[in-house]
Formats: sequence, structure tokens, C-alpha cells
Amino acid sequence: MRARGVLAIVIGFGLAGVRAAAAGTCTISDLEVIVPSLGLAGTVGVAGLALPATVDEGTGTFSLDLTGFPNTHFEIVVDNQLDFEPKVYTGTIDAAGNVFLPAVQMNLITVFGGGFPVTVTPDATTGIETVKVTGTDYSTQGRALDFDTGTLTLEGEAFLVGPPGSPGDLATGLHLACTLSPIPDATKLPKGPALTRASGKAKFAKPGGTGVVGDTLTKLALVFTPGAAAVDPGQGIFVELRDGAGTDFLLVQAKAPLKGKKALIVDKDVDGSTIRVVTGRRTNGADAAPLSGKLGVKQTKKALVITLREGGLDFSALAAGPAVVTVQVNGVAASFGLTVQKTAKGLTFK
Repeated sequence: MRARGVLAIVIGFGLAGVRAAAAGTCTISDLEVIVPSLGLAGTVGVAGLALPATVDEGTGTFSLDLTGFPNTHFEIVVDNQLDFEPKVYTGTIDAAGNVFLPAVQMNLITVFGGGFPVTVTPDATTGIETVKVTGTDYSTQGRALDFDTGTLTLEGEAFLVGPPGSPGDLATGLHLACTLSPIPDATKLPKGPALTRASGKAKFAKPGGTGVVGDTLTKLALVFTPGAAAVDPGQGIFVELRDGAGTDFLLVQAKAPLKGKKALIVDKDVDGSTIRVVTGRRTNGADAAPLSGKLGVKQTKKALVITLREGGLDFSALAAGPAVVTVQVNGVAASFGLTVQKTAKGLTFK
């Protein structure tokens, strides 16, 4: 009897130590079907719909149940319908509020072609994604979970080959803003990444000369500390600079595979084929400033030290004051608040 009692106590303590995943809801405040390559969006009228959601704090697993999503009409130029493949989509969440749901299947019907069905399967994420259509990169970006309010925004896009009624291939996806309840405890989630340092300088282009001449980011130094999830800069890095109002002044992306503990990529292509300037290139009508970039990565015991230089940019409208720089590696992002100081010759970020 004593042995059985001891066994029961041991089992009881073991079960008590197992944390069950917290079932809740993510109540939609805004859902849109977006077409970034055409600058179009259509609102899907399901605000207030509570989607079943589950967070396992111990493993950092996030699930969103779309089995009960109603087929709903929306308008982008013409009448369309949206439904999702009825399943539970499972991804990840961390203590920095990064959420990632892979391959969310959107089933669309458009009146073009007599009710032609179209399927597109973007990842839905709080981070940054890009899709290239006819040589141009189009970006989407969600917003990390706010642990005070429970709000988060998932966005994503995928390449769609010439659907009916379109002028050609498209970048198509979704924008989903919702409020998560209950709000998970950030202290119990897997550690998220952090951007622990950011500073830099930019030099304005000299007036005169021929052609379009851009400003130069002479150096942007960043220290990115990974969280629980392993990161690989060879799979992709985004560096983004926004002003205090949230306007993008720079978004670049690159792949920097480490050789040993270092990587250095130099872009000698004036159109930036290695370091892609998604946002921030100086243009004048159909003409654009030549690009010239250099991205270095050094892996230390605790962090990735990233340095970026890029020419051909346009910082003319960036005002002095607060700004935010964001670094994303392998789909997880971290941000750092900066102050922009502006002179007649250039900018300082610190």
C-alpha cells in the first residue's frame, strides 16, 4: 500500500508539472484580402468573429482554428469570395510577440471567368515578407503581439500566377488583425530575439551632376541577439528603418550565408540583385539612382553583429526625432528605438 501511495504521489506531481495548452480566441477586428503588387485591398466583413486559438506557453506553439470560417463576399474591383481551407493552422509564438503560421490556404472565387476558383497559400506572420513580381519586390508586414492588449496583426503574401481578370501575375495575401484572449504570459514563452544596439550615419547626395544621385547610408551597426529559436542569416535578413510615424524609409533584404563565423556580401549590380532595396531607393520619374551595397555579419557567442552600407537611397524627407530600426532573421524580428539627428550634410542615428 505504501509503495502504491508513493507511486500515486509521484504520478500526481508529474501531471501537475505538465502545463496544458491554453485554449482561447482571437477576435477579428480587421480582415482584408490584399494585392500588394497592384496596391489593392478588399475588406472582408467578419469583424467581431472569434476564431478559436490555442497557445502552448511551454513549447511556444500557436494554433488558429479556421474550420468554422464562413465563406464571405468582398470587393476588389468586382465581387469576390473568401474561404479558408478548413483546418487548424499551427505555428510558433515567442516572448517578443513574434507569431508565424505557415501555409495558410486561402480559397478565393472571383466573378471573372464565371466564378473561377483561385487558391493562394501565404505564410501569415507578424514579421516581414516579400514577393517579387516582374522584377519588383512587394512587402507585407504584420505587428507583434502586444502583451498588454492582446492585439496582433498577421500579414503574408504569395505569388499567384495570372488569375482571371488580372493584368498578369500577382502578389496576393491577407491582412488579419485580431485580439488574443487570454493573453499568454511572456515570461513563460520561449525567449524571443532582441536588438540590443543600433547606430549609424548617412550622407546626403551633393546637388548637381547628371542622372539621379542618391543618399548614402555610410554605416548602420546592429547587434541582434537570438532567442530560443536558432537563426541562420543565410536564410534571409531584413533591415528596416521607420520614422516615428511608422513610415518606411528603408527596407533591405539579403541572404548572408556564414563562412565560419563571418559573412560579407557586396552588391556590384546598380539595380541591387544581391542586397535588395525594397523601400528607400531614390527615383525621379522612371529613372532610379544606382545602388551599391555591402552587408557584413559576424557571429559571436551571444549575437549576430550586422553592418550595412548602402548607396542610392532617399532620406530627404526623414525628419529629426524618433525612429525605429528592425532586424529580422529567419522570420523572427526585434526592434530598437533610435533618435535621428539631421544636419545639412546628413543624418546620425543613435
